Amino acid sequence: MKIGINMDFYKGLSDDEQISLMTQNGFTATFFHSDVNGLDERVAKLRRANIDIDFLHAPAKGINDLWLTGKAGEVTLARLIENLENCKRNGVDAMIVHLSSGDNAPHVSDIGFSRLDRFMEHARRIGVIPIYENQRKLGAIACVFERYPDAVFCWDVGHEACLADGRAFMPLFGDHIVALHLHDNFQIHNGDLHLIPYDGSIDMEHAARVLAGSRYHGPIMLELHGAETNYAEISFAQCYERAAVAARKFASRVEFYRI
Repeated sequence: MKIGINMDFYKGLSDDEQISLMTQNGFTATFFHSDVNGLDERVAKLRRANIDIDFLHAPAKGINDLWLTGKAGEVTLARLIENLENCKRNGVDAMIVHLSSGDNAPHVSDIGFSRLDRFMEHARRIGVIPIYENQRKLGAIACVFERYPDAVFCWDVGHEACLADGRAFMPLFGDHIVALHLHDNFQIHNGDLHLIPYDGSIDMEHAARVLAGSRYHGPIMLELHGAETNYAEISFAQCYERAAVAARKFASRVEFYRI
């Protein structure tokens, strides 16, 4: 299996430095936010380095407004559509989308679904696939899969462990999985640390077994944040090397359970 890592794991590194470290450590896939400054130039650099951009990630700003009446919800919809266009312009055919933020996110609503209807219609028209990622609220993502037969799923292993109060998403949505976010934490509510796998307390063996039993055959995609604080005791080069070792270990366990 290929291994991938998000851009901007280590703040302060240039795109060229990140790409060099990714290449040195065998990462051949990546993703990053679809509204990042210098998006088009970053995409071009990654392609020259033969690093696949599996998807981009839509901004989560204002996502709760999507479900509420008022102008703010229309602004959020417009932002999501603009980011679909960013993907289309750069030849990236998929975009990760959150559906809510925080423990007190609003309930799904008719106004929210009327906006998502327009979002999905626009995505289909331009050929960019929205991929819905698990956050805290199971109900929101469940309603999306019920409403849109073509909706697809990103399983975020770390989010499930520290945001979902014990709920498991793969038994419900694993048939729709097309993307993976793999990271670790200590399973403390809202303790979303985005650590390198095996550096926290998530049962990575269980996660590998679950993934092996699914339809997913894409890259083992790490989503890591905060290297400059979480791994301040080691260099950024050592950080990427450690991440690559963990990704390969996890990939090997997935392949083991597939045999």
